[in-house]
This record gives sequence, structure tokens and C-alpha cells, in this order.
Amino acid sequence: MDYNREDGFYSGAMAINYALVCALYLFPIFLIWWAGFLGAATAIIFAFIGAVIMPILTYRYSQCLWLALYH
Repeated sequence: MDYNREDGFYSGAMAINYALVCALYLFPIFLIWWAGFLGAATAIIFAFIGAVIMPILTYRYSQCLWLALYH
């Protein structure tokens, strides 16, 4: 029996990765900015840097989480 994933199987992992970055990184930056502890320019810089770096760092974890949810 040949066991292969279908094309686009890890699209769910990308959705999980997006949700992780938004919930665990971008939303707290927004709250810190909204509370007045960060300036707008600093919050935007942190958000852009995190929006590029965090998905790269969390993609393998999101693939593992997607596999765990799938099975």
C-alpha cells in the first residue's frame, strides 16, 4: 500500500501558522500599542519584522500540529 499525501495537504498547516502568528505575536503587539506602552512606529516595525520572521520559525510546528489534528 502506497501512503502519499495529496497535493495541498499542508495548506491547513499554513492556516494554522497564520493563526499562531496572529494570536501569539501580532495581537499582543496590538494590545501593548493600544495600552500606550509602545509608540505607533515601534509597533509597526515590530509587527513587520515579526510578520516575516515568525512564520518561518513556526512553520514546522504548525505542520506537526496539522498532522496531529488530521489523525
